[in-house]
Amino acid sequence: MRFCFDRLSRFCFLDPSKASLTNAMFWCGLLLALFGAFDATFAQDGPKAIDEVFEKQVRPLLISKCYECHSQSTEQNGGLSMDSLEGMLKGGDSGPALIVESPENSLILRAIRYRDPKLLMPPENRMSASEVRILEDWIALGAKASVDFQKKPEGTPQDGKPGALATQRSALGVEQAREHWAYRPLVRSEVPANGQSNPIDAFLARGSESLQVEPSRLVDERTWIRRLAIDLHGMNPSYESIDSALKLFQTTDDSQWDSIRSRLVDEYLASARYGERFARHWMDVVRYAESLTLRGFVFPDVWRYRNYLIEAYNQDRPFDGVIAEQIAGDLMNRQSPHGRTIEELQRRLVATTFWAIGDHNYEEQDKKQLEMDAVDEQIEVFGRTFLAQTLGCARCHDHKFDPIPTADYYALAGILKSSVSMDHENVSKWIRQPLPMSDQEQQKFDGLAKKLQEVKKELSELKDRKKQGNQSATVVSSQEVSGVVVDDRKAKKIGSWKESNSVKVYIDEGYLHDENKDRGSKSVTFDPGSLASGLYTVRMSYAHGENRSSKTQVRVFNADGETLVVVNQKTPPPEDGLWFNLGKYRFEKDGAAFVIVSNEQADGHVIADSVQFMPELEDSSTKDSAKKQPQAESKSSDKNVDQQHESMIKQIAILEKLQTEIQKELDLRPMAQTLRPADSPSDIPIHVRGSVHRLGPVVERGFLSCINAHEPELNRRIRVQAADNGRLELAQWTIAPENPLTARVYVNRIWYHMMGRGIVPTVDNFGTTGSPPSDPQLLDWLASEFIAQDWSTKWLVQTIATSKAYRRSIAASPDSLEKDPENQVFARGLLRRLDSESLRDSILQASGELQVGGSVGSTIRPGTKEDYRYEHQADLRSVYLPWFRNALPPLIREFDGANPSFSISERNRSTVATQALAMMNHPWVRQRATALVASLNLPANAPRDAAQLDEGKLDTAIESIFRKALGRNPEATEQPWARSVVENGGLEELAHQLLASIDFRYAP
Repeated sequence: MRFCFDRLSRFCFLDPSKASLTNAMFWCGLLLALFGAFDATFAQDGPKAIDEVFEKQVRPLLISKCYECHSQSTEQNGGLSMDSLEGMLKGGDSGPALIVESPENSLILRAIRYRDPKLLMPPENRMSASEVRILEDWIALGAKASVDFQKKPEGTPQDGKPGALATQRSALGVEQAREHWAYRPLVRSEVPANGQSNPIDAFLARGSESLQVEPSRLVDERTWIRRLAIDLHGMNPSYESIDSALKLFQTTDDSQWDSIRSRLVDEYLASARYGERFARHWMDVVRYAESLTLRGFVFPDVWRYRNYLIEAYNQDRPFDGVIAEQIAGDLMNRQSPHGRTIEELQRRLVATTFWAIGDHNYEEQDKKQLEMDAVDEQIEVFGRTFLAQTLGCARCHDHKFDPIPTADYYALAGILKSSVSMDHENVSKWIRQPLPMSDQEQQKFDGLAKKLQEVKKELSELKDRKKQGNQSATVVSSQEVSGVVVDDRKAKKIGSWKESNSVKVYIDEGYLHDENKDRGSKSVTFDPGSLASGLYTVRMSYAHGENRSSKTQVRVFNADGETLVVVNQKTPPPEDGLWFNLGKYRFEKDGAAFVIVSNEQADGHVIADSVQFMPELEDSSTKDSAKKQPQAESKSSDKNVDQQHESMIKQIAILEKLQTEIQKELDLRPMAQTLRPADSPSDIPIHVRGSVHRLGPVVERGFLSCINAHEPELNRRIRVQAADNGRLELAQWTIAPENPLTARVYVNRIWYHMMGRGIVPTVDNFGTTGSPPSDPQLLDWLASEFIAQDWSTKWLVQTIATSKAYRRSIAASPDSLEKDPENQVFARGLLRRLDSESLRDSILQASGELQVGGSVGSTIRPGTKEDYRYEHQADLRSVYLPWFRNALPPLIREFDGANPSFSISERNRSTVATQALAMMNHPWVRQRATALVASLNLPANAPRDAAQLDEGKLDTAIESIFRKALGRNPEATEQPWARSVVENGGLEELAHQLLASIDFRYAP
């Protein structure tokens, strides 16, 4: 125990004298998690303890995550009510939600753990790890609850208990939509004239004055620079960049410092690191992923969408255009392809990957259900991303709270159903489309595609010939053959023979085969009747095949006796692909003249088709040679057949190799994962209760009536006609000036990323159940000016970063905490931990291993077909790593990285034991600490511990490690502590502890 506390204390503070309240709170909370404080609280006896824990932790979680769909006061989806213990024990259509006697079998745990793709609850806004743990512990300890939760349904309007729904409301009607702030038009207010140079500060100063809150002091330049680097580049700044920026302030009169700040912000915005950082924010929202949870299938083309976003932010493309391209870039190409560069056409198509990366169950055999589930996911992501609306809540019924009727949902669904998002097989497949290219490149790939088809055709024909032989003479009439022909229909059969014509090589109507049965007991006799005396060539026909006998015994009865010929019926007949020459024989009138085909000693199917007797001119040598000819001719014929067969195999191998080479070249053609416009766009009916098998009235495709009903000009100007796909019109409607949601939502997102809290705290919910804006006039001014600035994200970031509000200290006065506990007027900064990518990238930068600069394409290792147990490359920025749903990079999952299966606007901010353990024990972190020390360029034989370093070299090494890890020199009080760490564990241990410290992991 003492070791644990000592170990943790070294990770808590670089110097015990610098211990802060925040540090103490963080680590005390972590220790409580480590030692099971929650369990201990729950295990206390007495109703008071039960009530306290249940009411403060469990019931609020049930209300916020479950009641909307599973309570008496709203609805009971699936017959399940979660607003009483009785309801949970009773369960719904799938059985009991809660099994106290067997907690691990409780459906509620299965649902909230997100391990079963068919049972994910809540379907949106997944519970954090800490929230899941609360319910796990509650159930494990007997699901003890307050008395009033035992039976009485919770959350009814008459209840008034602490757990009741905070607000009981019916849905806001479309006619009353503008009673809610989010659906009202943008109003550009005048900037308050209160002496503030930045409009943001002018609006916030008015708010502070109204609350009589004194803003926190402004941070020093070093702190501001670090804050700026983390927010704009997603990494701790290097010592050199901090030192360079500080020199600008130190050598300039402080009256010019505002211009220096503006210049530094511009420099950060001009760096490619800015686009990487802000693209990653957007990738959270659009649920960016390069694989499926299902079987770990890998998406090979999605990386282009990542690069599209990075490029869009770095080039500061007007974001209304970026939005439109993501919704309908492919249709924009069709509408106006001429006069556009190849790069622009490619960019637009790649942008539509936005729709195509949902985590669908492609194995679903009910393909109608699969398609509608995919459309539902697309609508939900679209609504949260661009409009901050929970549109998915209107799939089964009118939205319970917002002015979104079910008809609006299916008006949007009809638009998305008018595009094809997957091709159906047993396991359906996502859509890949070739990118536009120059005429020269197009001709090259068209030529390759044509050549590939030719090779495939030739290969197919050759394989058929190998299988069936040369079929130049396939079905032949016996009337067309010279000599006397005895067909199988006229032959005498012993045993059961089956008629067939499946292989089209035979005389007349077909052939016989023995079914590979009753070996030695079946035969067919071909008797030509009375032949004129003379010499005859005797041939037999058969349809060869891989399953035929290679030892078919054929006996020819002639004037000289009986001759046995063994025929290999696996190989094609050498003459015209139809006939096998049995040899030349003498026959005498009324003498023995017939041929018997038997299955004696056969090793496969025996074929009997027909036998031909062709008269020859006899000379003096024929008597003796006739007896010897059959065997010789048979051997020669077999040899020819074998040579043909061998040649065929070689040719097939050559063509298969050529096919592989051509396919490799074709695979180099750039592709995009996207949608494909349907051939026949159409409106769709309402699906009653969301079921694809219960259809209601057809709904005309269109948009949200809570906007259009109050904007007749917008409703008239942008409509989906019968022949339209609809997505192009949806893009136009989304960015239309009359639509007040899109710009508001986007500027609020950027504000949230810069300030740690949105002006609207519920970043992806502007509906009636979300929080209202803390300063509506500031929000509308930013949205209006953002539009006026041509939807420039860089302008917006610049305006925020140069404001005093952005420079406020996190230290708050008691007066501020009392009057504005939620920090609605942003009078103080927020303590924020580096997000998972920033933490990982900062560690790599400190160790000197981070690769930056240059274009990055696909980073998925060639040949990767599934994402399970994928080993990520160590030195790339996190944004460039394959974002695999089943294998996220190191530290991403531990430190609340976004779940790529859902649209995430605000990441969880958990503090759990596994995070500290990861920083202390994860091999990846330890390897980076070792690399950091190696980057100091100490001599090869230089010691790594204090005992072997003189004091001057030790101080220099410590200083270098501090600079690389924290971007500063050690303070005087930190030097003794650092020496002590090196003495006990070496330089690597000091580097490790600095990388794990709060100074490294938290933004100031």
